[in-house]
Amino acid sequence: MKNKEKNVTLVVLAGIPGTGKTTIFKKIRSKLETKRQFRYKLVRGVMNEKGDHVLGVYDGSAFEGSDKLSMAVQPDLIKFVNLLESKGKPVTIYAEGDRVTNSSFIEKFEDQVNLFVVESDFVEQFREKRGIKQDEKFKKAKRTKVDGLIKKFSHEIVRNQEEDDPERIAELLCHYSKA
Repeated sequence: MKNKEKNVTLVVLAGIPGTGKTTIFKKIRSKLETKRQFRYKLVRGVMNEKGDHVLGVYDGSAFEGSDKLSMAVQPDLIKFVNLLESKGKPVTIYAEGDRVTNSSFIEKFEDQVNLFVVESDFVEQFREKRGIKQDEKFKKAKRTKVDGLIKKFSHEIVRNQEEDDPERIAELLCHYSKA
C-alpha cells in the first residue's frame, strides 16, 4: 500500500479493452457491497457505507463501468479526490479504464495510487464474443497508452486467463479498502 498518511487511497486498474476490467469491477462492487449511487459533477459511481467508492455507471448494458463516464471527467475527479481527502475520513476509490488511466491523473496522486495492469491472452475472443469491432489503429493506441503507464509508474501485473481469475483479482484489489 502507498502513503498511509493520506486519507484517500486510489486503486486503479488499467488494461487494453477486452481484458476484463469491467468484469473484475463488477465482482469488486459485489464484494464491497456498493449499493448507493453517488455523483459529483461528472464523476459517478457507487459506494458503500464504509467509504469505498467504485467509479462508473453499472446499468446492465454491454458497456458499463467507466466507459459510461464523460471523457471530460478527469478535472472533476481530481476535485472529488481532493474533497474526500479534505474530509479526513479514510476512503478508497476504485477506478478502471481509459477515463482515469492516464499519466497526468496518476502523476497527480502518485503517492496514493496503487496501479494494477490486467493482461489477458483472450482479448480477441472476448471482443468477438461481445461483437466489439475496433480498428487496428484504435487497438494500437490503447496498447501504447498502457505500455506507457507500465514504463512510467510502479505497478503490478494481474493475469486474467482462467474463469476464476476475475474473482481472484477482485479479492486482491479489495484488500486495499480502508473502510
